[in-house]
Amino acid sequence: MNEIKLKPCPFCGGKAKIDDYTESLMFLQEITYFFIRCSECCCEFSSNIKNLHYQSNYKEITNKMKQELAEKWNRRAENETD
Repeated sequence: MNEIKLKPCPFCGGKAKIDDYTESLMFLQEITYFFIRCSECCCEFSSNIKNLHYQSNYKEITNKMKQELAEKWNRRAENETD
């Protein structure tokens, strides 16, 4: 996977980091959380998917989820002047 580039935090300008973790639930269920968090103000943007590790192409899905999350984080409103 190519390195994902993240813009600074839109609130404080701090450095952002992308990560994920998996939480086990009851009845062989799990949720994988993908998140981007600012190292300064702890602003967080996240997404999740159920039972990712049971899918044969979970690495591809993980990469796609992180890329989509980064695209959303990096999106900024246009600075319009009146």
